[in-house]
Amino acid sequence: MRSEQVAAVDGVDLHVREGEAERTGGQFYDAPSAAQLEKVYDDIGSKIGLRKERKDATHWPLGAGVALLIVAAGLSLAWQQKLP
Repeated sequence: MRSEQVAAVDGVDLHVREGEAERTGGQFYDAPSAAQLEKVYDDIGSKIGLRKERKDATHWPLGAGVALLIVAAGLSLAWQQKLP
């Protein structure tokens, strides 16, 4: 009788994966069901965390719009020969 059984799912040796996680400082999760997988994601999410940060993203589009407006005004004045 064997003292240890090696679990393999779809050709993946779970003991090998567990060892890899341990060697790399990670954590091994086994989730054979959808409910267990959801618990794994909840656990990972609580360890990673989430930080929302508001950033203003209008500087570049606004600057490009102003530059295009100036170029268009200059071309319009040059086309109508109203430049000195």
